[in-house]
Order: sequence, then structure tokens, then C-alpha cells
Amino acid sequence: MIANAVLGIWSLLSADFGETQSKVLGTSFLASAAMLSVLVNVPATRRRVLWPAPLAGAAAGAAGFTLFSALLWAEPGGDFWFKLAGSVLVVSASATLASNLSMIGLPDRLRPLRWISNGTVALLSTTVL
Repeated sequence: MIANAVLGIWSLLSADFGETQSKVLGTSFLASAAMLSVLVNVPATRRRVLWPAPLAGAAAGAAGFTLFSALLWAEPGGDFWFKLAGSVLVVSASATLASNLSMIGLPDRLRPLRWISNGTVALLSTTVL
């Protein structure tokens, strides 16, 4: 984490900001986003809420941001890999949202709202994909 911050600061303060510095800064941002996507899922993972959605959300988030970081440096032709990475991040976001919404304590009369919210999240992510 410290190395990530140092590399990001180095690329910002570099006198000659070029392609390498922008790739380092982008990689630093994507590494931070991957760490954040894992950390957001920790409470739901520990409580085993809507299991295994929080674990899948964390794994998909880390994989998606890692893939985007690799694509930043590899610069492949075409858009297949970018669409794949974006799809993985949509799955991550929907699993994370559903599991975190499921942690909200609801009275018995409002329990059906949990199924409605999870269905809405699934429908939205399917539409985006």
C-alpha cells in the first residue's frame, strides 16, 4: 500500500509527465480501487450475509481491476478484453451491493423488501451486461 502511494506521488511530481508516468498513475489508481473493492466486502464476508455473494464481489473486483491494470500496460487491439473487465466489475458491483444491502436489519413485515432489492440489483446488472 505504501509502495502504491509512493509510485502515485512520484508520477504526479515527475518533471516530465509522459506515457510511463500516466500508466504508473493509472495502475496506482486501479490498485487502490481493487483494495477498496475487497475492503467493502469484508463486513458482509465476516457475517456470512447472502453467502457467497460478498466473497464473489471481492474476488471479481480484484480480478476486474487487475485485468484493467494489465490492459493499461499491454494495450491490446480490439475491445474484447475491456468488455470482459467491465463485465467482471459489473458482477463485482452487483454482488457487493446486494450483500451490503442484505446486512441492513429489517423488521419482519419488511423482509420481502430484501428479495425485491436483490432482484432489482440482479435485473439492473443483467441489463448492463
